[in-house]
Order: sequence, then C-alpha cells, then structure tokens
Amino acid sequence: PENKSTVCAYFGGYVKHISLLQGQKVEKGQTLFILESPEYIQIQQDFLESKSQLKYLKLDYERQQDLASGNISSQKIFYKAESEYKVMSAKYESLKKKLQLMNINSNTVSENNLTSTISVAAPISGYITSVIASKGMFLNPSDIALTITNVDHMHVELNIFEQDLK
Repeated sequence: PENKSTVCAYFGGYVKHISLLQGQKVEKGQTLFILESPEYIQIQQDFLESKSQLKYLKLDYERQQDLASGNISSQKIFYKAESEYKVMSAKYESLKKKLQLMNINSNTVSENNLTSTISVAAPISGYITSVIASKGMFLNPSDIALTITNVDHMHVELNIFEQDLK
C-alpha cells in the first residue's frame, strides 16, 4: 500500500496546468499540476488580516495584564483582552496551517504578493498509472486527480488450491 498513491488536492480549484501522461515517471516533490481559485486569495487575505490584528491584540493583552496585576483595571477587561488575543492567535495558526497545505510559504505572503494558484506535488516517486484530471476541470477536495505507483518494490500474490499442488 505504501507504493501506490492517489493524488487529491486539499482545496478545490480549476486545473490550470497539467501535462502528465500515463506511464510517465515522476519524482517525490515534483509538481504534478497547478490549481487556480479565488478562494486561495481569500485565505491569504484572511491570514494577513489576522496577522495584523494579532499584533494589536497581543499588545492590548499585555497592557491589560499589567493594569490588572496592579489593580488599576478590572479583571473583566483583562479577561476580554485575553480571550480576543487567544481567539485571534488560534485563527492565525489555523490559516498558517492552511497555507502550508496549499504549498504557500506564509513568510512570503504579503499585500503585494498574493497568488491565485497552488501547485500539487507528488507524494511518492513512481510512474503515473492513471490521469483523471484535465485542463479546465474543477477538482473538489475529494476528487482523485491521478494515481502514482512505485514499481521498485513489486510483489506477486498467488492463491493456489491444495489440489493444484503436485
């Protein structure tokens, strides 16, 4: 089972580029196809917004913590600031993980560097055994785009009946 892989995208999108043929050899990490969707831009925008808000909420949380420890401010305001900071921190980390799944480096995402495409890489080295996706096709996250089989460790399973043994 570890020598055969079905390739799906984590995110839906239109196939912008695919040039694979059945029987073609691919290496692990090689780009198999490119997907395009406006949803990718939205995820990057949400990431940048949460990153910006996180800085402000962290400063507010630390300020409220100092005020609450000196009994200058109420605990209620401190807990509210703490809650908002933790919620935004979770949202930020979640969006960062989504970008990782999309093969987009979160460190390079900026207001001037947004992309509407993602590339899907080969999970294993091997040969393309079937190609289902085609250019212009919309792939849902659960749709199988292609399959790869590594033939380095092939084996044969035989079922032999007792009466056939001599």
